Amino acid sequence: MSDQNPYNSAPNQEGWPAPPPPEGSPAYPRQGGAAPYGENPYGQTPYAQNPYQQPYAPYPGGPMAAAPVEMPGPVKAARVLSYVAFGLLVLGAVIGGALAGPEVAGAVMGGGFPVIGLFVCALLFHRAGPACRVTAIVFASLTIVSGLAALGRSPGAGLIPLALSIAVVVNLSRGVTGDWFRRPRA
Repeated sequence: MSDQNPYNSAPNQEGWPAPPPPEGSPAYPRQGGAAPYGENPYGQTPYAQNPYQQPYAPYPGGPMAAAPVEMPGPVKAARVLSYVAFGLLVLGAVIGGALAGPEVAGAVMGGGFPVIGLFVCALLFHRAGPACRVTAIVFASLTIVSGLAALGRSPGAGLIPLALSIAVVVNLSRGVTGDWFRRPRA
């Protein structure tokens, strides 16, 4: 080992250069007044968790977002649109049953099974998890397909269920909706 180069020796051996004192010490006085976060030389408050001041998640991987307290607007809109679609289905079954008999009423209700499933999912939006959201999107997508099939048979026949189902899928696909369904539940 060479005594000429101090960086080749071990830290506890003689000849190793001493580290410079921290900034703000008497050897290096702080320039420009007080430190931005008090007198901590590391530039953070003693209780800072992260730059966005969010609590850490209970699992490794970073901060968790604050859970929404009230049902977001897109979830409410999807729920109301699901109720409207179900109400129109029942109204169509009642009118069809009154005009053409119970077979037509049964056919209308049987053909509208995706709307019934969407309605059941909408009833659970306030307490259900992500599986309910995915199920509602699947039922709304099936309603879109059946609305397109009805449009193919006769123009204007499936236009209302088609429009309602597209609006439900769009509202349930938003990020704030995902946050609502992933929130912690007691």
